[in-house]
Amino acid sequence: MNKINYEALDIFIASDVMEPFYSSKLKLLQSLSLAKVLKRKNPYLLKARNIETPENLAKFILSSFLSLQEETIFGSFMEKLVIHCSQIFSGYKAEKGKYRGIDLIFERDSRDICS
Repeated sequence: MNKINYEALDIFIASDVMEPFYSSKLKLLQSLSLAKVLKRKNPYLLKARNIETPENLAKFILSSFLSLQEETIFGSFMEKLVIHCSQIFSGYKAEKGKYRGIDLIFERDSRDICS
């Protein structure tokens, strides 16, 4: 197996995973509109969560919004990272049902590494 260029891997992660992840997150925040968000929120849920101040409302809206968006964005960028790593480590998708909780298997130093 070829020697792994960790510096190139670090550069890939910074430029193709982390930077786009945070750029996307920033764009989402810049497009956030209170009117749009409030249309999707159930007012009874706000009361049930004891949200009575503008500060609590802002925290609730931001955390709810970011949580949902981050999962989508992060999943997309992690997929890019996995594809890149699978090329470096001779990775392949684990057989369904064969390994519980294992999605990918990488080869390193003639050993299988599960992820």
